[in-house]
Amino acid sequence: MTHSSIVGSVASELLKRIPGWISKKLLAENVPLIASLHDIGKINPIFQEKIYRALNNNEPQGIYGSSDDSINGFHQSVSYVTLLNRGRKDIAEIAGRHHGQMGDIRSCDEDSGIYGGSSWNRVRLSAIDYLKTEFGAACPEIKNTDYLLKDVLSGLTTVSDWIGSGDSFNYGKEGVDISAVLDKAGFIVPEINKNLSFKDIFGFEPNGIQKNFIDSIEGRGVYVLEAPMGTGKTEAALYAAYKLLNSEENATGIYFALPTQLTSNKIYGRFNSFLNSEAGGILCKKSRSGPVLVHSSAWMTDTDMGGEAAPGSSWFNNRKRGVLAPFAVGTIDQALMSVINVRHNFVRTFGLLGKVIILDEIHTYDSYTGTIIEQFIKNAAELQCTVIILSATLTDAHRYKLLGIPKSVNKAANEYPMISFVDKKSRLKEKSILLSGRNRVGLCLSDDDSAVMEEVLKRSVDKEQILWVENTVEEAQNVYRVLSARAGAIGGIDCGLLHSRFIKCDREIKENIWTEAFGKNYGPREEKGRILIGTQILEQSLDIDADFLVSRLCPADMLFQRAGRLWRHRINDKKRPESAERQMVVLSPGFAMLKEHISKLGKTKNVYSPYVLCRTMEVLRSCDHFDIPQDIKPLLNSVYCEKSEQGIMSKYKSELEYKKSKLINFAKNNIYSTNSIPDDEERAGTRYSDINTLNVLLFKKIRLSKNDEATVTFLDGSEVTVNKLAKKSESKKTALKLLQNSVSVPDYLVPEGEKINWLDRYIYTGDDKHRVVSVAVVRSDGSINSKGYGYNIGYYKDLGFCAEKI
Repeated sequence: MTHSSIVGSVASELLKRIPGWISKKLLAENVPLIASLHDIGKINPIFQEKIYRALNNNEPQGIYGSSDDSINGFHQSVSYVTLLNRGRKDIAEIAGRHHGQMGDIRSCDEDSGIYGGSSWNRVRLSAIDYLKTEFGAACPEIKNTDYLLKDVLSGLTTVSDWIGSGDSFNYGKEGVDISAVLDKAGFIVPEINKNLSFKDIFGFEPNGIQKNFIDSIEGRGVYVLEAPMGTGKTEAALYAAYKLLNSEENATGIYFALPTQLTSNKIYGRFNSFLNSEAGGILCKKSRSGPVLVHSSAWMTDTDMGGEAAPGSSWFNNRKRGVLAPFAVGTIDQALMSVINVRHNFVRTFGLLGKVIILDEIHTYDSYTGTIIEQFIKNAAELQCTVIILSATLTDAHRYKLLGIPKSVNKAANEYPMISFVDKKSRLKEKSILLSGRNRVGLCLSDDDSAVMEEVLKRSVDKEQILWVENTVEEAQNVYRVLSARAGAIGGIDCGLLHSRFIKCDREIKENIWTEAFGKNYGPREEKGRILIGTQILEQSLDIDADFLVSRLCPADMLFQRAGRLWRHRINDKKRPESAERQMVVLSPGFAMLKEHISKLGKTKNVYSPYVLCRTMEVLRSCDHFDIPQDIKPLLNSVYCEKSEQGIMSKYKSELEYKKSKLINFAKNNIYSTNSIPDDEERAGTRYSDINTLNVLLFKKIRLSKNDEATVTFLDGSEVTVNKLAKKSESKKTALKLLQNSVSVPDYLVPEGEKINWLDRYIYTGDDKHRVVSVAVVRSDGSINSKGYGYNIGYYKDLGFCAEKI
């Protein structure tokens, strides 16, 4: 009962931090009472027996002789059944899923013996009456159709429970400053520096695209900004968000959502300066009581959100908790999990309430994720959010889908750059922007990898900075092996590799080195030639600049994104080597060969639709250049327009249409599905793949001692000592260190794994059905024991995680 009272009080304080313009529209009355009722199901004999066992080491004279809470479907199920029989299905559902999902309902009879019979139920009913008296209210009515309201209330209840379970309340709530506890949990109410200009914040005047977009912001809504790569879309979106934060009743915070963890890493610094810089950050100093932006280790160690967000639990993870903070950078997946069938989806719904949500690189998603995004945008509008969508390469059809506009509208074909939004009266508004000048990119198609490698080496000797983009990690590793060996033999050339299968600490170092080398600072560029080989991560949200670009064939929209890395910083063109040309080489068989022998593309054919690849090559084969921005929209619409096909192209088209239909239906089934148990969050399907991935923790060695202590040596030689008596602050640092030494790999490549008894005290290792973390020891030669899986696997500083089929 003490805990129930604490959680109700925490919910009451949380409500004070939600602006009235949101709570009036979205929140029911008497929310603190709803939150306080979540645990009444603990009043049952099996759960109480757990307490007896915890208090002494003697076997209790228990009713069932077992403290296994699952026997009665777990205490949240007892809460559900008790409230359901009070005629409150809505409140029962909120209480029943406060641990992320509903437990098994063993009986709908609240007097059932499995719940302790009528005598125990009378005590539960007395507890309800007691809490009604304490919070002075009756339960509100919630329509069963109002699922978003139930999600918001479920999220608020669950977060209140997490915070109310924290160490601050070990001895009850007397004398506890609940407001300070919420500050410590990260739920600060930021104060905004008012009336800052664009130049005040960023140090320069807005360009034409930025000014036009900022002027288009009329209040909450859905906005789309299509503009060429390198034109400052990020700053335009951030200032638009500031404009909404600066006005009344328009925004509560910002969530900046990107396609991958790497791109969110790189945007972090720019976003942090936008918030906190001494020169022009938007936050008042007095609102910076702690780390504000979620993406740093400081935020993870300095905030405390209770047991569920402690080391070893599912939500000790900045990628998840970011949606709850006022300002965060993260992947789009965490936002999309608010609308799919996954544990704690409603916590994310609550966290996004009223925010400006910036969706960057929106063109990169398939039909499955695209369908989820469309539903998410609809929900966000109902949650009083503003959604800002950024892309350099949208087709008109895709843009209209995102805006929720019928297909029949086709007003603005080929106009680019473009600003689009739907006003408060549901009217579509479109505004094209006239840009002077054009940037010409030379285009060369080649089917000879060896010849292109020779050209790359020749240019790198002339001190050019070169990007080579592959479509799979394995192919990028293979190219790196060849080019790094050749570059090493020549001397004076740096060669690097960047992809998703490096452990996090190695990847962060490599990201910093290579984004600096290919960044705006031209000092290091003039020292030597450089070749950076990578995967799709090089095309997304990275402010990098290449003199020459090589790309394996990919869909046209992604090719344009890659081309956006060429001569990105035009102000420094005079400093480029004399040999430098703004040229892109696309590696692919010719169109005739490609459509008849798609296998010649290697693993690329498994990554992208053969039909889209062939259509892309069909359009590009007649080009020896294209102009940015003038040619982007016409070429895109040429690739993706409807076209009747014959022969092998008809077959490829049918395969694509079938897969699209399948993915859309699969996505719709996964959106708010009630037909199955929610997925574990670590394996949630925001991206469609036939292959699951797992995190693998990589160690050099582990030394165990008799007193349940262990010393872990990481690949870089650093060590950490773990023990069960460590202070919470030390446990957090250890957990972060472990996470930094993990890599995500396909499950068919995951090693058998070492059994580490203490691991789940620091890292969330999965639920009863799914393991989400494995542990492997890397030998001195880099190899890892794969135990006969058909692959030789290993981890190497320059290559990352490697797998060679035996």
